[in-house]
Amino acid sequence: MGEHDDQQQANGHSEEEWHHPSCLLPQSPAAALAHTPNDGRFRIEHPTGAVEVYLDVDKDGSVRGAGTVRTARKLMDGVVFPRSR
Repeated sequence: MGEHDDQQQANGHSEEEWHHPSCLLPQSPAAALAHTPNDGRFRIEHPTGAVEVYLDVDKDGSVRGAGTVRTARKLMDGVVFPRSR
């Protein structure tokens, strides 16, 4: 899919390749070109960081399962708890 840069957002990322979520849509041009990760792990980047998601999609494009991993760090409770540096 070519080189990625720091300005590109909402990328799917395996350890070796970068993907756009449309690569999972059956019969899409992206699906015809992309090599998606076998383990279903994608890394979605956003302006403040990234989140890893897991997708289990059947051959017809139906999602059988999805999930995310998040730390147990408390984010807010009426007050924001910023990460210590």
